[in-house]
Amino acid sequence: MQHNLVISYDLLKAGKNYEALYAEIKKLGGWAKVNLSVWFVSSTFTAPQARDALLKVIDGNDKLFVVDSINNEAAWHNLSNDAANYIKTHWVQRK
Repeated sequence: MQHNLVISYDLLKAGKNYEALYAEIKKLGGWAKVNLSVWFVSSTFTAPQARDALLKVIDGNDKLFVVDSINNEAAWHNLSNDAANYIKTHWVQRK
């Protein structure tokens, strides 16, 4: 199954290895870099699978948010409790 992934991240320390992250994002499928830290990827990976793959190349304090716009699914790492709870409460599920 194909997934339209939007990947957003914040690498929080200076001197981060962006190239390793970019390489891992590109392994997920066809891609376009939309903004400095936002990518669109046409992938066979789900949002949680993509998040887990990217966790291999970022630090534990970095932030990551992945949305699958086809399947109405999101996965993230290290978002604030307020942001994570807001998303969980207000995410609109398909009917």
